[in-house]
Amino acid sequence: MQKEKNMTKTLKFLSAIILFFSLILLSKETEEIRIKCVTDADCPAIRHLYPLVYKCIKNLCEAIKVDPSLEE
Repeated sequence: MQKEKNMTKTLKFLSAIILFFSLILLSKETEEIRIKCVTDADCPAIRHLYPLVYKCIKNLCEAIKVDPSLEE
């Protein structure tokens, strides 16, 4: 009985570790997706992300936070 409990705990621990590392790898992959651009107009305009907007910085679209108090 004790052996089964230990085995269950070990399997749960290994499952958690596998899940943790897969999430890290997945986030790394999405970080690598970059949109090349020449001007700000080349970057996507996604309105529901406001105050985050995409700007062309060093020929890559980067999401930056806009201060709403500075907007006209």
